[in-house]
Amino acid sequence: MPFWSMVGFLIKWTFASIPAMIIVTLLILTVVMLAGLVLGGLSGVFAALMGLGR
Repeated sequence: MPFWSMVGFLIKWTFASIPAMIIVTLLILTVVMLAGLVLGGLSGVFAALMGLGR
């Protein structure tokens, strides 16, 4: 593969990866938020069961 052809391919590859990284970041953010919601709710349930309510 000629050098400049490879350079052009890598530049296109870099620009194509930006939307993919945004999508992956949003997916990870969603999973972390759902985990926080579930674990936060569970901590409230355990606190109520142990009589540590507010």
